[in-house]
Amino acid sequence: MSDLNIPKEVLDAFEIRDEIILLPGGQGTTYRVGNLVLKPVQDAVEAQWIAELQLCLGRIANPAYRIAEPVAAKSSGSLTYVVGGWCATKFIPGIDGPGDRWKHMLRVVSALHNDLKQVVLCQTRNSLAHSNCQLVQ
Repeated sequence: MSDLNIPKEVLDAFEIRDEIILLPGGQGTTYRVGNLVLKPVQDAVEAQWIAELQLCLGRIANPAYRIAEPVAAKSSGSLTYVVGGWCATKFIPGIDGPGDRWKHMLRVVSALHNDLKQVVLCQTRNSLAHSNCQLVQ
């Protein structure tokens, strides 16, 4: 199963046991494994911060858009979303490409932008998952 150059430590940390399927598009390095999406990251600190931001946006639960929930590694002692240069999120089924949905996509982008404006980065850049994700009213 690891013939795709995904290190064993990554497979173990995210408890990957299912068939690994390459997803189309992008850089050709993102995989679906059961209900997870696994992809390599270039900057572990940035990827950890993005995962924490995704959690915060997920707590807002705006019905206008969906956020892929990051999956924490199982084998680490601390709460981490990046292992060996890889991260995982829950898979969200959807439609590839914009098609003729441009107006809908602009509404989604606007809703996401408004929510991002509200998110206050509490204390430090890496503290979102451990905060209450306070919102500006």
